[in-house]
Amino acid sequence: REAFAEFDVGWFECPLISEDFDAHLKLAQGSGVPIALGEHFFTHYQSEQWLRAGALDVFQPDICRTGVSDGLHQTAIARKAGVRVTPHMGSGSPIVQAVALHFAAAIGADEPCEFQSGLAGILPSVFESKWRASSGDAGVPAFPGIGVVVNEAALASRSSIIERWRV
Repeated sequence: REAFAEFDVGWFECPLISEDFDAHLKLAQGSGVPIALGEHFFTHYQSEQWLRAGALDVFQPDICRTGVSDGLHQTAIARKAGVRVTPHMGSGSPIVQAVALHFAAAIGADEPCEFQSGLAGILPSVFESKWRASSGDAGVPAFPGIGVVVNEAALASRSSIIERWRV
């Protein structure tokens, strides 16, 4: 942490095994580059101990894991503990990206939100993303919903049909 501080590194994301609370707590007691993590938590029952103990500096909830409601709950806990918040950008469809970016805008993220420009272009015949990044900014699109149009016919042509077991 200390050695990288002089390089103006924003944060180290998940620098240790993500479930190792004691190691993160020990690392967080030092100085230098901030420690960011949180994508592995699903609920506030998992993250609360970490946030209240100061085992991280930047909390990155993955909204596709937490859902919006618990993501908001975890954000409130983090901010009460003095931990900065910005969503984690999970890999997946443009829908995953849009939900994380909307969440960042809704909470007034304390740090820049990750933006994976390649996600916006995945399966362009299926997903039309209205999100655009320019000069480090991805303003909320002036478009209804989350800013992604799904071509249901194109999606159906690329999906497997799953039959339910008959009871």
